[in-house]
Amino acid sequence: MNNQQRESIRQRILTRINEIEGLLSATREDVDLDDESANLEQKIASAVDSQVIENEKRELTRLKNNLPWVESEDAGYCQRCEREIPFARLMAVPTTRLCVACAQ
Repeated sequence: MNNQQRESIRQRILTRINEIEGLLSATREDVDLDDESANLEQKIASAVDSQVIENEKRELTRLKNNLPWVESEDAGYCQRCEREIPFARLMAVPTTRLCVACAQ
């Protein structure tokens, strides 16, 4: 991986980190509802939101953990087979450290 590709991936990771942090800092507006069906809908939406938030937090952790790797000499090489990971894959899945074959 050349320096320009390394910088592109690093910027992709930083952009995604900022996006996720922005989403996590946004708060859902609580509404006091008297309608039982509206309350049930709110509870279901809250459960879904909780799962989405957990997924975003996991991705955020993986992104932050990948920043030092991208800046290291090992960047761009699969951790299992040590073959080069295509640049397009690293841009599409900036949290990966595995080639397609090893990821399957």
